[in-house]
Formats: sequence, C-alpha cells, structure tokens
Amino acid sequence: MRRTLALAVGGVVSAGLLAMGATAAAAAENVSGTSGHDTTSASMEPCPSLVAHRGGFETPPNTNENSMAAFERAADIGVWAIETDVWFTKDMVPVVMHDETLDRTTDGTGKVSDYTYAQLRQFRLNNGERIPTLKQVLELIKKRDIWGFIEYKDADDPAYFEAYYQALMEVDANVYGAGFSTELMEWLHKEDPSLPLMWFGKRSGSIPIPVTPADVPEGADPGLINYLITPDLVAQMNAAGKDVNVWFNTVSKGDDPAGNSLGPGWEGVTQAGVTWVSTDWPDKYLSWAQSTNDCAAPPPKVSKATCLTLPKKLKAGRTYRVMRKGCTTSADRPVKLTVKGNAATKKGSNRIKVRRDGRTKLVLTAKGRSYSEGGESWQSYTTFKKTQRYRVGSVSGRG
Repeated sequence: MRRTLALAVGGVVSAGLLAMGATAAAAAENVSGTSGHDTTSASMEPCPSLVAHRGGFETPPNTNENSMAAFERAADIGVWAIETDVWFTKDMVPVVMHDETLDRTTDGTGKVSDYTYAQLRQFRLNNGERIPTLKQVLELIKKRDIWGFIEYKDADDPAYFEAYYQALMEVDANVYGAGFSTELMEWLHKEDPSLPLMWFGKRSGSIPIPVTPADVPEGADPGLINYLITPDLVAQMNAAGKDVNVWFNTVSKGDDPAGNSLGPGWEGVTQAGVTWVSTDWPDKYLSWAQSTNDCAAPPPKVSKATCLTLPKKLKAGRTYRVMRKGCTTSADRPVKLTVKGNAATKKGSNRIKVRRDGRTKLVLTAKGRSYSEGGESWQSYTTFKKTQRYRVGSVSGRG
C-alpha cells in the first residue's frame, strides 16, 4: 500500500521507480501532514506524489530546465519536490546543471569544471538567467517548504563525496542525496544514516539492468529509470519497506496518462501502487490528478510563515516588530498586518506601537495560490491567517 505523501515531478527519458527505505520514509512522513493527501474523507487512495524533474522544464513560459524560474514555478503549482543535478566548478562551488558541459543549456562551451565560479557567471542559461548555485536552490526549497532530490552527477570520484555531502548540509532544507553510484549511496549512509537517499539503479550503458529489493543500497530508495513498472515489482519493494517512484521521461513519452508500448502511464502506475510520479510536465500531471477516478487529487498545501516574530506580551508606550521585513509565506505571498484595539501600525509596516493598556488583536494574513491548466483548476496553497490577542498591562497574548 502506498504511504500518504504528496505529488513530485521528475522525468528524464522513460519510466522508472523509486522506493523509500525506512530512514527516508520517516523523513518524508514527517511532512505528510501538511503536503500529503487527506484521505480521511475520501474512499480513494491519494494520487502518487508529484516531483518536478529539472523543475519541470518542458512547461512554458520560459522555464528552462534547472533554472530558478522553473523551480519557482514548480513550487507555485504545488509539487511535493523538485529534482535537480549538481556539478562542481574548478574552485569547488556546487552549481546546478544536468550536463557535464555548458553547450546545450547555456551560451557557453566546455565543461563546468573548466571554470571557476566567478568565470562561470559570464554565461547565461537559455532563458537568460545565470547558472544557479546549489545553495540558491536549497534556500528556495527551504523557503517554499518542499523537498529536493539532489543528484550528484560526477559520482564516480570518491574524492568529491565529502564535498557533495557538505554542500547538501549548507542549508537546513529537506533533501535527498541521489545518484546512480552504489558507492556514493553507501558512503552517504555511513556518514549520515539520517539522510534520505535515492538510488537510480544499475545500468549497462543506457540499458537498465533488472534489480530486486536486495540490490538497493542500505538506507536508499530506488529511483530506477527506464524500468517497466508492474504491480509485482511494486509489491516486492513495498514488502521490503521501500516506496516506489516512477520516472517518466522524454524518450518513453510515459507522460501519456494511458501509457504506450514501453510501459504503463499515470493510470497504470497509480493502480500498481507507486508512491511518487516524476515528470517533465507537472501541470499536465496535476490536471490529470484532478480529473481521474483512479486516485484522490491532493489538497492544497498548507501555507506557512516562518518570518513572524510575535512578542509574548505587550506593554503600553512601546513599539514592537512583529515580523521580518518582506515577510512572505511558503506560497511566496506577502504577509499583511492588521491591528485592532489599543495599538496602531502604518500601512505596509512590520511594526506596531502600543498606545495604552487594554485589549489588542493582531491579524496576519496572506493570499493563497491557485492554478489552471488544460481547462482544469486547482488550489495549490491555502490562504494564511494567524490571529494573536493581547491584554496589555495584564497577561501575555494567546493566538
């Protein structure tokens, strides 16, 4: 049976699977209360969680793969996770790029590792952005309260394993270490057993080699690309304590909900019991999830605001800052402050001034998010509201 998680987008060139081991399962289930499906009032299982592969780079407008615009847009529409890729520059700065070279996705040429980070900044992605650093992407993941599947591309050289791990730890964000290298998975699990891991399977060139749960490195979930997904395979992984992620990619065209000769589509893998669907087309997947009878579409993600600094008590005649400047929610919406009672604030301010003793009420609000695609509409984030009441000159506030 699928665990209750939320949607995730990440496709490359066909269908595959990702199973979640005990450590990773615990990490993901910690957030299922806010981003997962609510099945208490629905008879259907939740739809597989959505992961945006390279940010969902096939989706317009102008959201090329592995760009900040693609990642922001993926967060806006309500994905559970984004998938991205990491290389190191000549001076060991981790940057986000799928290919080893710049040629396909930028106006530059040559290997990423041929340039220092300062030199790399002269080049632009195909959408005009600078090449993002991993730190920038991790900060977005943290701010938007989503997960990140961070694939280390040059995982054949153990000399870089420590640098990759430290890069993941630079920001306190929800991330999986990911890659094809069994050696990398084993090293990461030994270094930090609490880090969720995703292993992409065994290959002979571009051809996947069949695997069993016993092949998956300890502490890792399989995210196997170009594997035919069957109910038996999913059941084997689930019996071993692993959830399955199916990767749809541009070669198999598996993003067709009905599938094709290369394997089942969204309907088939949902019926097989996978936990995640990764795709280059997150909008299309969410539209399908809204209309299918195979599973229950996800509810909107709960908007959060971590930039509030509400005081425990107020005193007359004093001024208090109640939120950081430019405070926004996880839906990337500005928080508005309204004051009632014996305090006042200027429009657009993040501070209040308490005028005298008595009752004061602070109301902080922010809009939610909704999205439409292909005639289908859904709310991707809830509206935000927090109320804090005070009795000035007496007891501290409660909200």
